[in-house]
Amino acid sequence: MQAFFFLDTHSSIFSTFMSFSFFLCLQLCLRVNCYRQLFYLVNCY
Repeated sequence: MQAFFFLDTHSSIFSTFMSFSFFLCLQLCLRVNCYRQLFYLVNCY
């Protein structure tokens, strides 16, 4: 029972970490795309 509980909490922590890192990656990608579009706009002008 103890090992099962440990595995359950470990998997929940892992899934939380994965979703958090995915969210960070998404934010970074959006920010980079934003900067790239701004860069293109500035270069066009």
